Amino acid sequence: MTVFKACHSEIVVVGFGVPERVDQDLKECLDISEFKSLSDSESLIITFLVATPLTIKALLRATKDFTCINDPDAENYPKTSNTTTNGNQTPCMLYGEYLQAIDENRMLRITSRLNRIVVILKVLVDQIAILETMAPLDFMEFRNYLSPASGFQSVQFRVIENMLGVKNEQRVNFSKDKYITVFTDPQAIDTVLKSEKESSLCDLVQKWLERTPGLETNGFNFWQKFEETVHNQIECLKFQFQHENDEKRRTELESEYEQKIKTFESLFDVERHNALVSRGERRFSHKALQGALMISLYREEPRFNQPFHILTQLMDIDALITKWRYNHVIMVQRMIGSQQLGTGGSSGYWYLRSTLSDRYKVFVDLCNLSTFLIPASEIPPLTAHMKQRLSIRQDSEEEET
Repeated sequence: MTVFKACHSEIVVVGFGVPERVDQDLKECLDISEFKSLSDSESLIITFLVATPLTIKALLRATKDFTCINDPDAENYPKTSNTTTNGNQTPCMLYGEYLQAIDENRMLRITSRLNRIVVILKVLVDQIAILETMAPLDFMEFRNYLSPASGFQSVQFRVIENMLGVKNEQRVNFSKDKYITVFTDPQAIDTVLKSEKESSLCDLVQKWLERTPGLETNGFNFWQKFEETVHNQIECLKFQFQHENDEKRRTELESEYEQKIKTFESLFDVERHNALVSRGERRFSHKALQGALMISLYREEPRFNQPFHILTQLMDIDALITKWRYNHVIMVQRMIGSQQLGTGGSSGYWYLRSTLSDRYKVFVDLCNLSTFLIPASEIPPLTAHMKQRLSIRQDSEEEET
């Protein structure tokens, strides 16, 4: 998205990168007397927001770090022995197995870089407020100079979407058709296609979550314990409405009981979950969803502190991009209304409004975890062995011995 503001003595360019056509045309426009007449000053101040390159750089580093903690052999990353000096086996390090522990040193880097992305996106969201101070009539004075340039030509925005994990099949129809054909520069096309083929942040996060300690069926088996707890809750609710004398209250409880069964069936039934994934209503694999839910429930355990913070940051990224899209939609409606076409040939306001749906939210499953949370008092208690695996005290004691 690129927007010009011609008001008093400045033109402001704000958004996710400058489209290739605008980058060239802008220099030509500065020499056009008609364009200069839009300003009361002989000099024009052009401000470029450089947040997008910074976001891409932070994403590249975050995905690289996730790759390393998922694969100890990546970039010759050193493996960590799980045997202490006295020959005893230590609890596996975070998201590793007993036979192949994985170093946790990159976790701080990941949280720092994700936090950087969150801060950058907050700046982008706030920048829209500056553009909204421009009157629609002022914008119409120079809108023709933007045509046929469009946000569709923003290579950087497409790269960010692909790096996060937006799939082409989830895009709205117009975006699908124009996704690659809108670019004329072979290098730009190659950059976008390359970002599409590489592992996205969403893919790497899923692999990481699938190895959450405690999911092993021959160990703590969190999923079985969680399913039993939910089943007991549902049976308790069934008992309540069956023995409720007040008809209105009984109807409410029965409705809650039926809704709860339907909700949790979509979580516990792998086939139903996979069907939701194929329809684009969910993104994560069933195992990754289990890991995310376990981290959320046991977030106070030492080894789950940072992972929970990471999941929160991923939700923040999704939320902020959605806020930016929403603010953009509102601004477009104020500037050109809801009936004019966009400079790139889309339906303008209506196309942008369609991008606010969940299909563009990469980490929507994390946001929906709240649907499946249970009261803290009913969370399955950790066994002594599992408590030890998630503790950092055990490691420090063995190092001292």
